[in-house]
Amino acid sequence: MRFELLDRRIALMVSLFQFHKTGYGRSPLPARQLQRVVCTHRPFCKYALAIQIAVRGEWRVVFRVMKTSLCGLIPFVVLAVMGVHVLAAAGDDEQKVVLRYFHEVLDGRNPDLVESLFQPEYVIHFVTGDIKGSGGLRGMVERIDATYSKMATEVHDIFQSGDKVVVRITHRATGAGEMRTRIGTYDVNGKSVVWDAIVIFRMKDGKIAEEWVNRDELGALLSAGILKAKTN
Repeated sequence: MRFELLDRRIALMVSLFQFHKTGYGRSPLPARQLQRVVCTHRPFCKYALAIQIAVRGEWRVVFRVMKTSLCGLIPFVVLAVMGVHVLAAAGDDEQKVVLRYFHEVLDGRNPDLVESLFQPEYVIHFVTGDIKGSGGLRGMVERIDATYSKMATEVHDIFQSGDKVVVRITHRATGAGEMRTRIGTYDVNGKSVVWDAIVIFRMKDGKIAEEWVNRDELGALLSAGILKAKTN
């Protein structure tokens, strides 16, 4: 019994290590090979891969294990569910970091939070170029403050896969200065400016390490009345 408990503890540590190395549960093994491993009579292999199988949604493997080892199923499933909860908690925390970036740093104009939410070497990729490091982001927040008197971000969707967090958002702002776009700089003082965006974040150790921004600049120009849509 003492050896069996030690075996399970070691397997749990191996499983968590595998999550870290493979991007939170993305196992390098194909489903058929996973099934062949866990259906053997080696408890170490079963427990070490249990969480990965559950996270990948390979529940058919679990049900096949039921047929071969009903006695070993209970700790197997308990460990798998434990792993799912561990990953879900980690994912929720990373999504909260992303939401804080939009609502507190951008909407709230609080660049002092940059160090607590971003990795020192992070990069934000725009179509027009990259912004790097805390100095670059602080400059971006200053430009937003000069361009808009207020801004609010509505998050429509947020989901996560591995180390990536993806959001679909809408920014609504009131102009207070000049807005720079790829086709020129325009006075938006007092005007309502609305644009949609899809943003992908790469997370590292619970902070934002990289960001890709795809925003609807045409929609922003149309909403501010700078461009007029053709009507039939």
